Amino acid sequence: MRTAQPARAAVRPRAFWPRQPPLHAPQASAAPSGLQRLVWGYACLFLLGYLPGIWLGRTGNWEPGQQLAAYYLAKTSYHTTFSVWQWQFSAAFLQLAALYFCSFSALGCFFFLALFFLRGSFLGLCATCVLTAGESRGLACYWLLSSLPNLSVLFAGLWLAGYGSQLSTGLFQCIFAAGPPRGQLSAAWRRVSIRFLLCLLLAGAVSLVNAWLSVILAGVLL
Repeated sequence: MRTAQPARAAVRPRAFWPRQPPLHAPQASAAPSGLQRLVWGYACLFLLGYLPGIWLGRTGNWEPGQQLAAYYLAKTSYHTTFSVWQWQFSAAFLQLAALYFCSFSALGCFFFLALFFLRGSFLGLCATCVLTAGESRGLACYWLLSSLPNLSVLFAGLWLAGYGSQLSTGLFQCIFAAGPPRGQLSAAWRRVSIRFLLCLLLAGAVSLVNAWLSVILAGVLL
């Protein structure tokens, strides 16, 4: 008699095509990033910095403020395009470099707040001292001669600080938390470095254009 053979397990067909992702895969959150709100906070703190600067220069008796006003309203300060470009680009470079190096600190977000606040205080002090020394005409000349580089550095600094905050937040997570995903810090470092160089290029070009305009306007207004 032929013995009964054990039944073989049913062979499942091999999947020759890659498995399709599930239909209900989790989607990335579309909520606005907290870093964007932080950049808006930097801008608001910059504007708030004007208040202590105005308070400090309101009397006009502060000697460094008088020297600043005399420098901005002196026609000799705008005698050549290269000299004007040199001090304007130097000021822009110092501000952008400070933001760049603060990105490599775990507490960089707090340093950004302090830098934008101090920058606003300095500009408020300059405007108040110029208004005290040269009245409304002197203030109008000051804004025409320096508003373009100041605004360009402000917007470039806010753009750079947004990416610098990502790097600073990643470093903060490495120290006080489990750390960011692998490769996130190196990518953030590259983004900040590239944007720092772009900001320097933009600041140099804007300072050159403004230096040429300042020499022409100073000959008419001062």
